[in-house]
Amino acid sequence: LHSWAAREAVVRVIYCYALGHADAAVLGKMVAVTLTQDTNVRNKHVGYLACRVLLRADDELTLLLVNSLQKDLGGDADALCVCFALDTVATLATTTTLPPLPLLDRRFVGCSSSSSSS
Repeated sequence: LHSWAAREAVVRVIYCYALGHADAAVLGKMVAVTLTQDTNVRNKHVGYLACRVLLRADDELTLLLVNSLQKDLGGDADALCVCFALDTVATLATTTTLPPLPLLDRRFVGCSSSSSSS
């Protein structure tokens, strides 16, 4: 499946889910997590959006999402990817998903110290 086709399929799954077809979420969850690992920013955006909409905090696929979150919250990530990842963390964070994200604390400490010195 090409990345543009996967992105289009996930958008359609979100649409079906929004129309009340909860069983459509089963189809798009794994593809959404895969899209979060793509290098294309549009694919990442759709992947993280789908994860926020389709996944629940107690879903097993949330643990697979942690790898993408770690990578996108790292120092070399694009600013948009960091925003997508932080939105997803705010939606899906639990005690099982936060411990593997030690970069999150450092990121906030750096932001608060730089904003207070301005």
